[in-house]
Amino acid sequence: MVRHGEVFASTRDASGAALALALAGDALLPGDERAWLWVQDRAALDLGGRPYRPGLPAALRHRLIHVAAASAQDALFALEEGLRCRDLAFVIGEVAGNPRALDFTAS
Repeated sequence: MVRHGEVFASTRDASGAALALALAGDALLPGDERAWLWVQDRAALDLGGRPYRPGLPAALRHRLIHVAAASAQDALFALEEGLRCRDLAFVIGEVAGNPRALDFTAS
């Protein structure tokens, strides 16, 4: 069963990413050892910091691929490529604010 979802949160609150991580972890099938992708643009990285590996669920921490993108446009490109990759279990993206690159079509 594949579940898709989007979680939106304020830029000063990382609860959206935490909730997305929890939902994605629950959706994994037992024995699924695929890597997963977390993409942040520079603004999100400045606001929330990098993912703290020891704080991640034990089953997920060694499979994290983290991308720190220079711009929202670069982050959206990385997210799109990650979503196309069947070797990834799930993708989490953080884009802070309301950048021009994140219009209705892009989102």
